[in-house]
Amino acid sequence: MVLGLNRWYTLKIACVGDSIEVYVDDVLRLSYIDEEAPLLWGRIGLEIAHNSHVCLDAVKVYKTHRLYVAHLIRVAQDEVDEARMLDADTGEAELQRLKGEALDEFKDGMINEETYNILNKRIDDYMREIREEIEKENA
Repeated sequence: MVLGLNRWYTLKIACVGDSIEVYVDDVLRLSYIDEEAPLLWGRIGLEIAHNSHVCLDAVKVYKTHRLYVAHLIRVAQDEVDEARMLDADTGEAELQRLKGEALDEFKDGMINEETYNILNKRIDDYMREIREEIEKENA
């Protein structure tokens, strides 16, 4: 993507879970999903080419806890669904593992208390749904 000289652009980079989207002047210019090794936390870095001149103004970084929680829940649901397709009985155990990971992330400061509570409640709700489905199948 080539940008014109001597003008300002509004650049927005949205990283949620394994998805990265780059917008220039509110137009999506790049969409990428890192399915192999997504970075779910860290720092930002802005790099320019050698002998380039760039001015930056009003750089803002936002945490999108709700989107991160949605990503974690989607990952949990995908893992449980995959286990079901293989007729494995790991649904509740896998969700318990994810609850432990969420607690570790909360303790490490990677997610705040509100996000932890939302994630914990969603996992509990999903485990309840699994138990209800199993009870229906066994009835």
